[in-house]
Amino acid sequence: MECFDECLNYFKSNIGFTRFMEKTKSKYESLGKISGTIVINNPTNMERQALSGFMKKDYSRNKSISIDLVRFSKRLNETRFSGIDFKHILSEYFGSELVSKREIKEDYETTKSKDFSEILNAHISKKSYEYIYSLLVDKKGMYKRVIELYNNDKRYFFEVINMVCLAVDNLPKTSQKLSIFSANITKNPHYFDYDRIAGKLLIDALTYICNFPKSNNTESISQILYMNNILIDDVSNMVLCKNLIGYTSNKQIHPIWESMCKTNESLQITLSNLSNVSRVKAYNDFVLVVENPNVFTSLESMLDTKRVSLVCTYGQIKLSAIYLLDMLVKENTYIYYSGDIDPEGLIIADKLKQRYGDNIDLIYFDEKTYVNNISNELLSDKRIKKLQCINSEELFEIKELLLKHKLAAYEELNLKELYNFLINK
Repeated sequence: MECFDECLNYFKSNIGFTRFMEKTKSKYESLGKISGTIVINNPTNMERQALSGFMKKDYSRNKSISIDLVRFSKRLNETRFSGIDFKHILSEYFGSELVSKREIKEDYETTKSKDFSEILNAHISKKSYEYIYSLLVDKKGMYKRVIELYNNDKRYFFEVINMVCLAVDNLPKTSQKLSIFSANITKNPHYFDYDRIAGKLLIDALTYICNFPKSNNTESISQILYMNNILIDDVSNMVLCKNLIGYTSNKQIHPIWESMCKTNESLQITLSNLSNVSRVKAYNDFVLVVENPNVFTSLESMLDTKRVSLVCTYGQIKLSAIYLLDMLVKENTYIYYSGDIDPEGLIIADKLKQRYGDNIDLIYFDEKTYVNNISNELLSDKRIKKLQCINSEELFEIKELLLKHKLAAYEELNLKELYNFLINK
């Protein structure tokens, strides 16, 4: 022991060995053994003196010194310190056990595997298990972000994973606002807000479980939550409608919807409003859905007191519109849809057709309407490329006309035909 302390002091007391010892430690961490070559560039006089004295070799004129560590260890055994383990010396020199990068990685992987197994075993018979397995074992979805969280804050990692699993295993049976759902699961109404890791992970889980296309846009997020009876109360997510009748859960006509119909007024409804009714019905069991608010308000004026059910999507299919149309279709309401004849208008029509199939008719997406209402607006190549995603056979003819002429035709110019269509229904 006395000899070991003397050897340790020999290296620690001579600063000429400092850089050599630091480089040797790094070499061990890289290789996992005392091996390889240490190069000291631009050595100081004290480094030349210390290494020359130990290795019994003259380095006094060297601009760099190369030391083979196997030879260094043999040289140690030729001194009065023979039999002392140089690795042990290094450990004591730096005040901690030397551990190679490979050993660190192996320990990390062993611990991680144990932690992940603990999570998987806790959810093995639950709905969340399939998702958690895909995330932690198959490394799908948000694996990189989750691993980052695991490495930086393991306690919070366990909390978030378990909260997301709890949420997936206890999805609401009826419509519930996200803030209420979050509060019920975590005691925090903002826990699953999308700007937080838990919110993003919940969306990732629901997307996987429902086999829903991945997307970070607000509408897709709202839709995947809606598919699981969770509503984002977003006042900008509104749909404009007229002459629709909403019923409460006790089968009574909702007073606001009743007042709208009695006064022949239109109504802007949010997801929150829709969550307060269990059924929505249309007059005469059909509804005309238009893309543009100017068309909606113009038809209102032209129809005057004639009772026709109307819906306006404001130029995009927001979740509120989908939610409303879903409720109407459940009541066997037939949908007629009119919109702009341009790439964006055809995409909306296509999405509605794909969703509602035989329950919807895409009206005025034909050659006659296009020719009568064609504008001088040249469509950019970027917009034209959007037509590649059109899948509904009913739109193929008009799609080809757009590809050929690259000019849009707008719904506003088709008001007279829409009015006559409704009058004759």
